Amino acid sequence: MKITQVMYYEAGPSWHHDQFVQDYDLLMLITDGKLRYVINGVEISLEKGDVLYLPHGTVRIGLPVKGESHCKYGIRFIPDAGDEEFSMLQAGKPVKLASKRLPFLEERVGALMQHWRTKDIYYLSMCRGILLEVLSHVSRELHRGVNGRDPHFVYLVRDYMYEHYRSPLTVKELAEHAGKTPSYLITCFTQAFGCPPLQFMHKLRLAKAEELLLSTDRSIEEISLELGYCDSTYFYRVFRKHHGTGPLAFRLQV
Repeated sequence: MKITQVMYYEAGPSWHHDQFVQDYDLLMLITDGKLRYVINGVEISLEKGDVLYLPHGTVRIGLPVKGESHCKYGIRFIPDAGDEEFSMLQAGKPVKLASKRLPFLEERVGALMQHWRTKDIYYLSMCRGILLEVLSHVSRELHRGVNGRDPHFVYLVRDYMYEHYRSPLTVKELAEHAGKTPSYLITCFTQAFGCPPLQFMHKLRLAKAEELLLSTDRSIEEISLELGYCDSTYFYRVFRKHHGTGPLAFRLQV
């Protein structure tokens, strides 16, 4: 998969664009407001929280909604043969999703945008990895919308963790946020995501640690404190257990 452009738009009530044919695949995330597109002759309304995928060859016209501004991210990319696992890419037709995970998606696409703008070492690989992550979550949400699997509250907990993973979270706090018992939360969360909530929290922290190690020159102590590890020695142990090497060695070898 090759990303060719990452954009963020803030458009006023008079925004519009004339008809044209895309020569790229496009993933949009609407973060605020409302707008309309005429896509291959069919009008589609979009609002905050919507995700829109448009394949190569789509004919579209952009139209405003009266009195409404809007904000959105757009990621242009070219899929390759290794992306056939994403059914929405293989279908070759537009896909709209009213996502229930806007905070998570906005955070990840915002991180992708930051890497694209700064163009630090390995930025293309990091951007591609985040896009694959976003496509995976969108595809999974589409699948669950059809099949009705997994209780909705596990996604609320997950989004909460994406916003607060730097804090000293506990299972009790997460269960109270979901309005469930700790044991029921652990069971459902593990079924949905393959690991219990606190292990998932450590994965989020470590993913951010990798990003900071590769894209900044901050010290191990500074990174560990930012990610909620008051003891840098404990952070070192957790990182080494997950990667098989310590954070400094990881930075140097990559």
